[in-house]
Amino acid sequence: MRAAPSPVLSPKRLEIAETGGRSFVVETRLMSRKPLSAAIRLRRRGWGINLIYLALPKIQLCRERVRARVLKGGEDVSDELLEKTFRASLDNLAHYIDAAERWVMIDSSGARKPLIGYGSHAGVVPEQADALKALLPAYPFIPAARAVQQDQWHLPVIETFTQISRWQSTLDRLMRVADNIEGLSAG
Repeated sequence: MRAAPSPVLSPKRLEIAETGGRSFVVETRLMSRKPLSAAIRLRRRGWGINLIYLALPKIQLCRERVRARVLKGGEDVSDELLEKTFRASLDNLAHYIDAAERWVMIDSSGARKPLIGYGSHAGVVPEQADALKALLPAYPFIPAARAVQQDQWHLPVIETFTQISRWQSTLDRLMRVADNIEGLSAG
């Protein structure tokens, strides 16, 4: 079985994408600023940098996700590391937003309204101002510009995310039904 390609921004991977002028995606927990320096450098060279941030408003939700992953055979994460990562992600988020040409922040907790906010260097459009301020209290938000509201690039991201969330909820319900049926037939 072949291992999946690493989402880590290795210098070689970056060099290949940059030399070939190819778009690429980097998945990061924003724990360090290493991908940030690469994003700033690429932005100066004319590359477009778009940030999609999947937010969890509380660390307890992170713990619940880790527990669920462990039950499915996934890797466990210590509370200490989880807390460190959660804090670092929020601390570094404003820097990543500043480096991005455009950004969108999505609540991945299963909220009915997943869009927290979006923006660009022209401004910020908070969809859920309280959630945005709770996650980034110190970020120097500038008033939203008309250009930001007209640039609707984030809508397909939100639609896809919402659809995936619905599929996951449906799958979770079906798995609970299957577990209940299995429990009834075993008892």
